[in-house]
Amino acid sequence: MKFLIAENLDLKRGPRGPAAGRAGTRRRPRRAAHGSREEENSKMAPIPKRVVQRPSVDMWSPTEVLTLEEAAALMWPEGGPITASTLRGAYMSGRLEVVRVNRKILVTRKAIEEMMEASRRKAET
Repeated sequence: MKFLIAENLDLKRGPRGPAAGRAGTRRRPRRAAHGSREEENSKMAPIPKRVVQRPSVDMWSPTEVLTLEEAAALMWPEGGPITASTLRGAYMSGRLEVVRVNRKILVTRKAIEEMMEASRRKAET
């Protein structure tokens, strides 16, 4: 039979000490339900100002530099399969040609199209 040490016992909160918080009595904050409005709004990044001003791809020159966020929002406006993070990964792996100015990563529409063409795989027949 074990005896409780009086200094480690708080009658209002229960036992104190290194093992006190491990019992799983703490409640976690509630998460939003799957498919809820809060979850949908948090997924998409805000549209960059330059893309809001010129939302069509035809308004941009193929050699005009864009940030990765602008390029992703311009070429895939519905939050498609390619995001700024995807483009950053392609740059890090050497598949995307970029311009680095003052630690900013800039890309052209032409470079993204060349990356997409180089990544294309022919169908096997």
